[in-house]
Amino acid sequence: MASDLPRAFLGLPDGTAGNFIRLQRRLRLLAARTLLTHPIESLPGDLSTAIHTLRQQLTAALKSSPEPVLAAIGGPDVLPNLLLLQQSQSGEEAARFLRIAIPALLAAASGHSGVHLRWSDAVAQVIDCRHGRVLDLLPALDGLVATPDGLLGVRDGEELMLGPDTPGCRISQPFHRILPDHPRLHLSLIDSNPLSTFELHPDKEGNSLSLGGRPVDEWITSLRTALEFIAAALPNWWAEARHSMDRIVPVGYFPERHLSASYLEAPGLVYASLCDAPMTMAEALIHETQHGKLNTLAWFDPVLSNAHDVWVESPVRPDRRPLWGVLLAAHAFVPVAAMYDRLAAQSHPISHAWARFKPRQAEVLRVNEEGMKTCQEWGNPTPAGARLIGEFQQLHTVLASRALEEGLVDAATHITASPSASPVPLRESYLRDGFVQGLDILDSQEAAHWRARLEAVESAERARRGGIWADRDFYPWRNPEHPLLDWVLELSQHPRLLQAVSSVLGPDLLIRNADIFIKEPHTSEQGIAWHWDTAQRCPSADGFLTAWLGLTPSTPENGGMCFIQGGHRLEIPDPPKDRHGLNFSETALKAIGDLETIDNRLEAGQASLHHAHMPHCSGLNESEDRRVALVIRFMTPSVTAEMAESGIATLVRGRDRVGHFELRPTFPVTWRAAIP
Repeated sequence: MASDLPRAFLGLPDGTAGNFIRLQRRLRLLAARTLLTHPIESLPGDLSTAIHTLRQQLTAALKSSPEPVLAAIGGPDVLPNLLLLQQSQSGEEAARFLRIAIPALLAAASGHSGVHLRWSDAVAQVIDCRHGRVLDLLPALDGLVATPDGLLGVRDGEELMLGPDTPGCRISQPFHRILPDHPRLHLSLIDSNPLSTFELHPDKEGNSLSLGGRPVDEWITSLRTALEFIAAALPNWWAEARHSMDRIVPVGYFPERHLSASYLEAPGLVYASLCDAPMTMAEALIHETQHGKLNTLAWFDPVLSNAHDVWVESPVRPDRRPLWGVLLAAHAFVPVAAMYDRLAAQSHPISHAWARFKPRQAEVLRVNEEGMKTCQEWGNPTPAGARLIGEFQQLHTVLASRALEEGLVDAATHITASPSASPVPLRESYLRDGFVQGLDILDSQEAAHWRARLEAVESAERARRGGIWADRDFYPWRNPEHPLLDWVLELSQHPRLLQAVSSVLGPDLLIRNADIFIKEPHTSEQGIAWHWDTAQRCPSADGFLTAWLGLTPSTPENGGMCFIQGGHRLEIPDPPKDRHGLNFSETALKAIGDLETIDNRLEAGQASLHHAHMPHCSGLNESEDRRVALVIRFMTPSVTAEMAESGIATLVRGRDRVGHFELRPTFPVTWRAAIP
């Protein structure tokens, strides 16, 4: 029997579901605050008056009976519409959301002690999910009243208990409970989510409600079977699902494939098609419920600060996706892999009866491997994101290792048994030595591509200017048509480079300037003496580094740099005084003369990072090829303008919460190459 799997934040809980319940409560409070504070000036007059009255009573109810009221706000017909209200762009749109949410809220809150809520706007329909019914009212009611005794309708000034005997009230029961011991979870034949037709998946066209021509009983049987697999494999996950899974909306029947969806604004709501494979149904329920949990967290924490800025290849979809989409997939499918692991360990009948059980397990593990690698390579996590990704990586590693050991998958699946990481974390190595080297940013073909682009611009400009190109410094805001502008901006903000720098400096990054270094072969005047990159000695110096990205190899033979290990902490006598004289004096050179140096050897496409106070130098290029590099000065926003010796900078990642610099979209570049 397999040992217990490690817990994972918002993945495999410890049995208490405490993390998710706390997040869920915060989201309901956010929705309540939106209802209490959203501007109502643009609403129609009668609706504005109704909201004003309701707000006073809702405030009192939240004080006297907070839990039942918050539970009502968290209902699948209320919460999505209130979260959409927060984003509404017009009074008409806001009115639409409110007229769905408020009647459903009053229906769910009625029958609880201390609840007295009145709604004085016309009501033609009440979605009463708590009591398993929908009330269609013709003519429309003049309003509703939620009381401890139940839900009342208002018509012509008279309050009447709503039920089958109410004139003009037609009651339907579109909610079908799936499991007797999970009263909240139901298959719904009504959908009040305004976003249901909005679709980003290339293989789908919205999520229109449809049973696909199959009877409700068939849907219920299939869902029960899928949930039984989940409960058997992941009992703690299933216990948490009693809080995180509310409603399943059917969106058709496809015998051999499955489609599903969920929305940021509607956690707990799953759109799912019916298929003939019960394990596929189980996967979909875990998958979309996991999306709901991560989407709940996303209302309060971005998880990845670059979640929507970086687009990458997706391991589970044919289209390129923002990094957030890949994280959603990994967060969804690692628990799916855990389900397969546990069912196999239990020798569950489905693990033998379904011919695709083992191939599918291997496929899920491969997808998770790609997804976790992508998130680690490209992502810039917040503290909560780092915890989540770290714990999911640990869980994936255990699952992959176990699958390899037990022969459920083989080495051909390309699954690593441990996360790929350097023996010493990047930041720790940088702080200790003052530099890191050999960082893979571009592959050899990419490096050749970027070099070719640079040299094409160089050749064209020399031809255009009669063989001389002498603008060694350019300021893009003065010359926005400069031929090197796009090249510099794209390469200096390459996602792998930004991720490496963020691993050292943190999530918020500025660029002060950049240099294009070309050291021609067999030249006699292009050695660089020992120097610093800044003469300023400030506490904020640790937030300032140089990234050296080679488009050709860098070796001692072609004039590559060398460093002094730990040199950024040396007390240099007679140090450089200002940015115009950064080379070391004779006194300083004598002080470092006997210290061991380390060559900065790089392959084409690799980068090094070094501290602004790291002593470094380079020799002559004795090779047969140019040495070509882009060199970028990165800073954190906490670096002072005095330290940076500049009052301007470009924000390339995260946020500037300090304001030391005038932020511009571009930065100055110096062309450091021999002029023929």
